[in-house]
Amino acid sequence: GGPVARRAQGGGTQLTVSTDRRKPYQGGLFTSYSYNVAGGRGVNFQPSLSMRPSTALKISLGPTFSWTHALAQYVTASPDALATATYGSRYVFATLEQKQLAMVTRVDWTFTPTLSLQLFAQPLLASGHFHDYKQFLKPRAFQFGIYGRDIGTIARDPSGLYTVDPDGAGPAPSFKFGDRDFNERSLRGNAVFRWEYRPGSALFLVWQQSRSGFIQDGQFDFSRDFDALTNLQPQNVFVIKGTWWIGR
Repeated sequence: GGPVARRAQGGGTQLTVSTDRRKPYQGGLFTSYSYNVAGGRGVNFQPSLSMRPSTALKISLGPTFSWTHALAQYVTASPDALATATYGSRYVFATLEQKQLAMVTRVDWTFTPTLSLQLFAQPLLASGHFHDYKQFLKPRAFQFGIYGRDIGTIARDPSGLYTVDPDGAGPAPSFKFGDRDFNERSLRGNAVFRWEYRPGSALFLVWQQSRSGFIQDGQFDFSRDFDALTNLQPQNVFVIKGTWWIGR
């Protein structure tokens, strides 16, 4: 619910390149770039490598990096009867600088027709910096007033709490919201050992590990964030699953 906003016109381009998939070693690249006339931009870069040194072993690596400069990231809404242009609420947006780096790794190893091992791991580092907090001005438009520059005032206290007075010395009440900056660090991984001990029946041994952490910084720092990820306390889950084929 809320006023209808017009999306800024824009476009984009993408490129995909891949080597011969029939070969034991295969590489590829997907990259894209998007933009809008208001100044928003986004870049995505995904190289890939697949190796099959033998018919029993396959290794896949897929790093991904993305960067986004978004001019209208929604933050919050504050009720205000004086905000008649937007139906009794002030809708707060921000400019967002977001970076994300991930690596997907897969290993499929078949020892015998009845014995196999699958490994999966995905570390992820992401950051988001919010700035130029702004107010949506009127429906059916892509127009914003930046607090402290175009309209009203904005102040941030040491705890990260923002106080906005949307019309300065005017009658509109002030409101508060928290800092939205973030740094996320996570790791998901699992290993699945499969043994088909009789035709149609199998035993699975599964190990899952996850790690996650969060700080409110907003600046992407690979060395710092990766070191913090490796030092996070992991959560491990072990599962045993069996299947039994009933038949002739």
